[in-house]
Amino acid sequence: MKIVTSPSKSQVKDLFSTEDNSNTFRYFHTRDFSCIENHLFTVLVYEKDKPIGYGHLDPEDGITWLGIYLSPNYRSKGYGKIIMGILLSHAKNDIQLTVDKTNMGAVTLYDNFGFVITNENENYYTMEFKYV
Repeated sequence: MKIVTSPSKSQVKDLFSTEDNSNTFRYFHTRDFSCIENHLFTVLVYEKDKPIGYGHLDPEDGITWLGIYLSPNYRSKGYGKIIMGILLSHAKNDIQLTVDKTNMGAVTLYDNFGFVITNENENYYTMEFKYV
């Protein structure tokens, strides 16, 4: 496993260029990959020179948002825990995220790291981590 902090736009784009990954992470559906230049922190995880996971801390309107993505074949193998640990070690304030209600693996991961549900709608939960 290789971890790259502050990856380039093209490195991040490589992860989401495959059919398996292109439609499953909503964050880049409404943003260009150049938005990573404004992130507080970005991490990319590789397995055997193949990008498999991504995480970021993104400031927006006074809130720090966390986002994580793992390629489908690499989920439930501990990579999410690694990415969360790295992101939280770089956090300087409270963090929020949204997660699909149907994504129970991610909900459990966030819960295990101390995130709590603060709001919900029909499709997703908003969760928050209090920085101490």
